[in-house]
Amino acid sequence: MELGLFQQQTVKLVMTQELRQAISILQYSRQELTQFIQEQALENPLIELEEPAFDQGGSDLAAYKTSTYRGNDDYNPFDFIKDDRYSLKEDLAQQARCLNLDEPVYKRLLYFILLLDDDGYLPANITTEAAEELRRPEAEIEEILLLLQKLDPPGIGARSLKECLALQIKQTAPDDDLALIIVENHLTLLADRSWQELASLLSVSMEEAKEAGSLIQRLNPKPGALYNTEKPSFMQPDLTVEKAEDHYKIVLHDDFLPVVRLNPFYRSYLSGTEKNEAGQYIREKYKQMMWLVKSIEQRRITLTRVMETIVRKQRGFLEKGMRDLVPMTLKEVADELDVHESTVSRAVRGKSVQTPQGQYEMKSFFTSKVQTNNGGSTSSTSVKILIRDMIKEENMKHPLSDQKIATALKTDNGIAVSRRTVAKYREQMRISSSSKRKKSYL
Repeated sequence: MELGLFQQQTVKLVMTQELRQAISILQYSRQELTQFIQEQALENPLIELEEPAFDQGGSDLAAYKTSTYRGNDDYNPFDFIKDDRYSLKEDLAQQARCLNLDEPVYKRLLYFILLLDDDGYLPANITTEAAEELRRPEAEIEEILLLLQKLDPPGIGARSLKECLALQIKQTAPDDDLALIIVENHLTLLADRSWQELASLLSVSMEEAKEAGSLIQRLNPKPGALYNTEKPSFMQPDLTVEKAEDHYKIVLHDDFLPVVRLNPFYRSYLSGTEKNEAGQYIREKYKQMMWLVKSIEQRRITLTRVMETIVRKQRGFLEKGMRDLVPMTLKEVADELDVHESTVSRAVRGKSVQTPQGQYEMKSFFTSKVQTNNGGSTSSTSVKILIRDMIKEENMKHPLSDQKIATALKTDNGIAVSRRTVAKYREQMRISSSSKRKKSYL
């Protein structure tokens, strides 16, 4: 190999800080972009923000003060009343106070209560850790733990699912030894509905094994969840698609973003010709501000163009729903817009759109193609809906196997998919196998 100096021309993309910022802004959701703009305003003295007319991130009371909210017919004044229901830990602490315990014992019991997670469980190794931290013998720690596990709701303070179910059986059905044995020793067989094997192992009839299994199914594996009073949060859409006569109108909710403006105080400095350090700093910050404005505008244009393409290709969905969603890939949209596939991917990341059919994540409109017998194709989403509907209408005593679903799809709908594909789609929808579904109807 010859050594020497050689000239070679190459072309490569240099990722400047501005380009990285533009890419990041494109993939931000509205909430993320709002936070980013506010952070930039803190770092750049030239940026002055004009906030929206209402406080989008403030309290419900702030929202109530706006005329838009006051005029809403769905407004319910009771939504602003404090919820005085006890949380799980507050309720347990109240029960503990009623036990008339010595102060040291009460404090140790409260220590365990505060360690409970939202489902009412304690860490698996809590006994050892508590003994070390409280500097008490493990036997004494176990006694405190037993006090906690006697409180309501049954099953609270368990360190595993097995212990949680066992505690509930001991409190609600203390005479059912068979159910307790199954929980403590044969949970796997119970999950697989292996009644014959359970009956044989425990020397009982299948009817007795099923009856014990039915009792176990009625237990609550997450007793602490009963106290979950958190109100559901709703994702605010980044775009809205509205029907206007014979076409669809796209609205990008950029009105909710803070408007980036130049701080008037620095305007005179920009018109000057100072070459000192202060002047150079201000010009650099002005350049950063203008790049931010340009990036936000480019995001608006790209999002609108991507959504226009989705609306054009998915008109069937907008008219009838997810069953009429046609196959569509990121590459197809990218080719039509003459942009890179990664640009479309970033544009739809983490964003949702309100449509006449409900609110959906933008990425849900992109779905793979499944061939049909007549030479056409349908979307994998449509196939999933068919599978879900079949399972919903199946005989509870004889659930459909994946193979039977695949056969029905081919016979009734002309859709050729394998048993393995049915299983994959079913798992993606978090639907149990036929054997597990059958156990749910004991």
